[in-house]
Amino acid sequence: DFYKTDGLLQRMTGVIARIDSARSGRIRIGDGRILAFFVPGTRFLRSRDVNALVHFYLGFSYDGLRAWNTSPAGAGSDAAEQLSHPSIAPPREAASRDVAPAAQRRVDGQELQASLSARALAVVSALVAARGSIGSESLGHELVRQLGRPSYDAFLAGRKLRGAIEDLPGIVVTSKSVGFEVRRSGESGVGPS
Repeated sequence: DFYKTDGLLQRMTGVIARIDSARSGRIRIGDGRILAFFVPGTRFLRSRDVNALVHFYLGFSYDGLRAWNTSPAGAGSDAAEQLSHPSIAPPREAASRDVAPAAQRRVDGQELQASLSARALAVVSALVAARGSIGSESLGHELVRQLGRPSYDAFLAGRKLRGAIEDLPGIVVTSKSVGFEVRRSGESGVGPS
């Protein structure tokens, strides 16, 4: 069971904003400006369920809001029902500028990715400043520890860790016999490890 006494909890309603993978997705809550992380699993598919109405329990974590025990709102829920539902009105700014929901989602995804990249760069920079360089395994563990698993997975955005790190400005990635090593650009790569 999700929670032994879930009868004491109230289910929320939202709209699936995006599905990144079977382990990572976002649900739009309220007027559309609030997003909650959820795990789509095999129940929800990117090709079918984006913009679908869902019910869930809303929880809180160090990484932000999290939707638990997510389920489809039911057969027959269409776009008109979604837009008329009081807890999932379209975002005010989108309605006032007449921005298409798909365009709004792309901006949200770009902003999220930029924010996650900035957080990852701060973590990598601090680690390299303290150690001189860091190996891929230690770096992966440290990023998960400091960003949290959902944010780490969202930062990777389906890429391998090396590809995501190579996209960060001012960071040099060097191949090792096993994995890779990261340092700041302009440094020799010789130093404490």
